[in-house]
Amino acid sequence: MLPIPGSAQRMRLALERLTPPLAQSELDAAVTELVELKKRLYVDKYVARLPLRPGVRRLIEQAIARDLRLAIVSTSREEQIQALLRCRLLEAVPHFTPILGASAGQKTAPDSPLYKRCLAELGTAADETLVIEDSEVGLRAAQAAGLPCAVIYNDYTFGQNFSGAVLVAHSLEYFDLDRLTALCLPSE
Repeated sequence: MLPIPGSAQRMRLALERLTPPLAQSELDAAVTELVELKKRLYVDKYVARLPLRPGVRRLIEQAIARDLRLAIVSTSREEQIQALLRCRLLEAVPHFTPILGASAGQKTAPDSPLYKRCLAELGTAADETLVIEDSEVGLRAAQAAGLPCAVIYNDYTFGQNFSGAVLVAHSLEYFDLDRLTALCLPSE
């Protein structure tokens, strides 16, 4: 079920397969309860165990040193995003604004409202804003907002259709900010 974006959508789909089926009110309550349980377990038990992917810290540090704007648009809940930032990138926390997660809206909606909102809050032009995604649905959301997108896929998203991405790679480990900019953004 990992190709399905968002915990609530995955849990709803799994619970809809139960026999006998749950009533709609029971289904809604169970999804809400499971999403909250997953969030608590993630924040309290697992976030401290999660490493950053190679190259992520270095790129963030380079962006901060150059006073570049940083933002996060995610299907995860804001509390989970903040917990990971506090655990792995504490010094970078104040540099990420906005942080738009599940409570801000649906990232993967066809009209890409979260990426459009993020762009408006950043106050940057689309052609000077690079999105780094890890999935086809994330790429499509960025494209719907008119944003150039580099896909750094993971083991779960390997093999998805990344056509239209300005870059497709398995890791950020071999890229610095200058190389990413040269490869992914139009030259002036």
